[in-house]
Amino acid sequence: MKRCFLFWFLMCFLFIGYSSEAKPLYAPNQVIVKFRPSTLSLQSFNLLLTQMGASEIYTSELLPELKVITFKNKSIDAVLTTLQSHPAVEYAEPNFILYLKDDGDDDDDDDDDNGKFPFPWPFPFPPPGDGEFPFPWPPGDGEFPWPWPPGDGGGDTPKDDPAPQLPPDPVTPSEDPDLNTSWGIGKTGAVNAWTTTVGSKDIIVGIVDTGIDYNHEDLITNVYRNPKEIPDNAIDDDNNGFIDDVIGWDFVHNDHLPYDDHMHGTHVAGTIGATGNNGIGVSGINQVVTLLSAKAFDASGSGAVETAIKAIEYVTAQGAKVINNSWGDSEFSQALEDILAAVTKKGVTVVCAAGNETNNNDKKAMYPANSASVISVAATTKADKLAFFSNYGKKTVHLAAPGAEIYSTVPGNKYDHLDGTSMASPHVAGAAALLLSLKPTLTPQEIKTVLMETVDKISTLSEKVVAGGRLNVEKAIEKLKK
Repeated sequence: MKRCFLFWFLMCFLFIGYSSEAKPLYAPNQVIVKFRPSTLSLQSFNLLLTQMGASEIYTSELLPELKVITFKNKSIDAVLTTLQSHPAVEYAEPNFILYLKDDGDDDDDDDDDNGKFPFPWPFPFPPPGDGEFPFPWPPGDGEFPWPWPPGDGGGDTPKDDPAPQLPPDPVTPSEDPDLNTSWGIGKTGAVNAWTTTVGSKDIIVGIVDTGIDYNHEDLITNVYRNPKEIPDNAIDDDNNGFIDDVIGWDFVHNDHLPYDDHMHGTHVAGTIGATGNNGIGVSGINQVVTLLSAKAFDASGSGAVETAIKAIEYVTAQGAKVINNSWGDSEFSQALEDILAAVTKKGVTVVCAAGNETNNNDKKAMYPANSASVISVAATTKADKLAFFSNYGKKTVHLAAPGAEIYSTVPGNKYDHLDGTSMASPHVAGAAALLLSLKPTLTPQEIKTVLMETVDKISTLSEKVVAGGRLNVEKAIEKLKK
């Protein structure tokens, strides 16, 4: 009885505290603008900025006509009005703030939106447990309160980030002791798929997230190493515009150490590619792969369209063939849409979490999950049911994957369970990378088709996701072999 009372007291307390704090919608002094090709000379552009009291801070490499500008002493509405009325401007929009988890509001009227849960989950994170109600309480090891904030390293300033360590020498292959605890790996048939391919270091997966613990014992062997960059010489050896980007880039602090000061990105990385058969911890969907971190979200889990675009462009330029995006927002950004279309056109498979708001994405869109060029992923439980927090969409969410009680790597050589479509998406991103290790010439559309055609059909998902089922990596690999 005391435990029950404590639970509901905490729910009310957290709800009040959370609801009263409004999140900013966009960066106050920045806008993203796309000019019509060949309609504005550099001189005219600079003159326009001068007239507006603005300055350019970023130009897209993939779409040079797409720019981020900053301004002072003007309202964002005034700047947008000026730009949108200019004949050379295709569109102008705020630099929207993005969050790893949306605010949980559900303004649908669907009676079944919340599955077994009796009210819309009001917090910016999915509840502990197995994704079904009632969930185990207290969470974790039964001690309360649980550690907060998550993560145990990095800090708020770049100087706190640890220096990258060199990968260890190869070890005698041995089983990963906690592989069975990471139930999604087995549920999706990845273990059986490894008889055909365990993955390849030639396949780079970009992780646009909170960074990763690049020194983690179960990730370090698979962490990206830039072969054209000499560590710590303060020189941009490969002339890509990033100094000493040996293991990736931090677009939050603008430095070369994309360390995870949250825990989200490290957990995602482990599901994609924790080193397999090394006698430590778990394995990802790929036992062997290259994990490239582009940190676009800070220790609180917030970022912006600008940092997301920079991160997506960076990992694409560095050779990523798959990009995982376990984040989103209900605000539509045409700039982000254009960038995702551009990287897909370059042959990059983009995978996105569908969201944790219990929404029907067919009715209330979530971006970038609803973007035309991506694979959108819902979350399922151990019982192959849609996790009650998971978004869904018969027309817009392509398939489901394990996303409740997912055991994976977290900073500090640790492991933990997390819930969310953020955990489902890397199962699919990992599967895409594994397919590419077997057939590197696959296009994003071919990968999407194979993954959707080989799901395990589940009746309760037939009206929830396009494919009507949950990811099966083994079947996908077998189909590719035929």
